[in-house]
Amino acid sequence: MAKTKSSSWLDPAPPACQLYADANRQIYEQSEQGFIGQSLCFPRPVALEELIPLPEGSRLFSLPGLTPYMGTPGCFTPWPGNHAPPPDAVAAFLPPAYLRLLLPAAVPREGRTLLPMWAYTAVGAVADDFVVPALRIDPRDHWDVKYYDDRGLGQCVQDKLKQFPGNRLVEHLVRCATEYHCFAAKNFFRQRWECPLPVAQTCNSRCLFCLSEQQGKGFCASQQRINFLPSAAEIADIACSHIRHVPGAIVSFGQGCEGEPILYHQRLREAIGRIRKQVSKGTINLNTNGSLPQAIAPLARSGLDAVRISLNSCTEELYHLYYRPSGYSFQQVKESIRLSREHGLFVALNYLVFPGVNDSRQECDSLFRLLDTGQVDMIQWRNLSGDPWWFLDRVTGHIHSRAQGLAWLVAETRQRYPQLEHGYFNVNTETELNQANPRVKTARPSLYA
Repeated sequence: MAKTKSSSWLDPAPPACQLYADANRQIYEQSEQGFIGQSLCFPRPVALEELIPLPEGSRLFSLPGLTPYMGTPGCFTPWPGNHAPPPDAVAAFLPPAYLRLLLPAAVPREGRTLLPMWAYTAVGAVADDFVVPALRIDPRDHWDVKYYDDRGLGQCVQDKLKQFPGNRLVEHLVRCATEYHCFAAKNFFRQRWECPLPVAQTCNSRCLFCLSEQQGKGFCASQQRINFLPSAAEIADIACSHIRHVPGAIVSFGQGCEGEPILYHQRLREAIGRIRKQVSKGTINLNTNGSLPQAIAPLARSGLDAVRISLNSCTEELYHLYYRPSGYSFQQVKESIRLSREHGLFVALNYLVFPGVNDSRQECDSLFRLLDTGQVDMIQWRNLSGDPWWFLDRVTGHIHSRAQGLAWLVAETRQRYPQLEHGYFNVNTETELNQANPRVKTARPSLYA
């Protein structure tokens, strides 16, 4: 694990080197090779100013069936073929609040097994430390590993089960917290921050990297989808208790263990109405694909405070490629954004970012056109989780301009839209606006834009 360093830890700057793993998953430094990352399909050197120490709570992976690149600028090749067996590439998975800038630089070998749905980040070494090309995009520490020691969680679970006997939603969240280790579910049992309210059994998107349903793709969903529709009373009982006992509370529909909650908007309206009859404070948030714009106004009137609408792209072509919508279009998603602002909701984008795609010139321009409307209050910059090389096979032919660099994109967005909030987590609309991000200019332009 990386040591804690001061802001001047790279001065004087030692060289960063490439990592590789053997068949026993032992990780080694290749000190003769500089640190190489990958944007879309293209390897490139990792600039020293892009690097941060590997954050606490990160995980390291060897990548079976993926051969790391090696070489010098302008001459990158896979590891020499006379190395038998070939080494495997190495990746890091970053904790929440961090945006990866580059993928591991690697070439898939024939017959490899698809990777589980994590967000794989390039990782190298400087001196005795692991380093990654990344930005901390949200300064809040709500999901830092220090808060998720499971000692004492069992008692918190038992206390909630006694408090809400027979509430099926509480029983569902027990599995999320203890089996899937969902941080949001753990926060409910520990009475802090944001409480999840999953409701949706079905979905009208077929996302390539859906966390709760996968069919015939070669990799498994991360968790099972909720298999019942909670009653409005079950939802409201949990939400009201959380809001009453948690300062700056947020309760959210739309979680990784469910489908699309806006399809159940009538049940949401009933539940929100019950909540608002009992408590006026707290933020009620809806994480959604925004596929039913006609549901926005009634939800806002019932007492909804905020929406977070998921996008992997602001262009219709790439949006449809990833979400594969059924019965709705990208135009309806944009209409939901417009109506949410029109009806006074706080509007965030759950922006699923992939190096070389979202920072391509075409994608940058499409994002700026959306932000130019003034309908968005916040971008939550999220790493798109899933096997990068499987995704690249499907998306590369749709990218027609070179990458500007994700650090450049974040910095340019901050400069163009100074009132826009940037982060990773949902915000309490009563207490956290204009505090969620101190607007420190931490994002640096890429040297390879």
